[in-house]
Parts: sequence; C-alpha cells; structure tokens
Amino acid sequence: MLFQMRDGHMELFAAIPEAWKSQEVSFRGFRGEAGICVSAKWKPNHCVEVEIYAEKEQTITICSEFFERKEICLNKGKNTYTFIK
Repeated sequence: MLFQMRDGHMELFAAIPEAWKSQEVSFRGFRGEAGICVSAKWKPNHCVEVEIYAEKEQTITICSEFFERKEICLNKGKNTYTFIK
C-alpha cells in the first residue's frame, strides 16, 4: 500500500515490499479526502518527499514507517515537504 487517508490522517508507504525499500519508489496524483491530491517519492536513504495540493486550508496528520507522525497545516494550493528518518 502506497497511500491511505482517513479522517484527516494520511499514511504513506505503509506496506511496501521489503525489496522496494532499497529502491526509489514514487506515486503521483493520488486523491485523498477533503480535496487533497498527493504525490510522493521514497528514496533509499530514508527520505520521503511529498507534494500535497489542497483545495482549502486544513490541518492533517501525516506518518510513515520511515518518519514520526507529524501534524501539518496545509495552505490552499501546493505544499511541499521532505521527511528524513
């Protein structure tokens, strides 16, 4: 599973095969709830780059097995984040 969102909680790269963890893995344009569109890239050095397009300002929680849970405030439009383990 690359992406899941429910009740304002977003999880990225939650269940990727072990073999993928040593490769670059990405997805583009996945739709979440409340007008969110997400693209993300996992890099083997335990870095996750995330682009979130939001139709309105809102606060969500984002997490992955590769970084701790974070609460982020999204601005309307493009929001870019880099998370490092």
